[in-house]
Amino acid sequence: MDNEEKPLIIPNNCPPVKYVIGGFTGTDLAYVGIVGTAALLIAVFLYMNSNNSIKAVGFFVFCVAAAAMILHRDLYTENFIDKIRILLEYQKSQKCFLYFYVDEYQCRMEAQKKNEAENRGNAGSKRLC
Repeated sequence: MDNEEKPLIIPNNCPPVKYVIGGFTGTDLAYVGIVGTAALLIAVFLYMNSNNSIKAVGFFVFCVAAAAMILHRDLYTENFIDKIRILLEYQKSQKCFLYFYVDEYQCRMEAQKKNEAENRGNAGSKRLC
């Protein structure tokens, strides 16, 4: 028998993901880049039509920030799109709840009858409280 101490292996509840930047994988960064490029082209088009650089820059910044927020992965390697997908699957799934049927009126009637029976038995005795 070997008495060597082996390292304790604790399984992760998340698949291993290699991040390029904290919270972003290579494909996530590629998606942000694609959205940024499309937003830049639309922003240039907006600037050419309105000659208002504030609208164009605001649109570009908004699109890139929205893409980054949607595609950022959290501690459990889920991004916003994955969370929406999980919510939709849960909404469609059949839910089973354990419950016991209790008729409140019947319980009240039984409790009232029980109290009346106790009061009849104690009718002759004096209550000091």
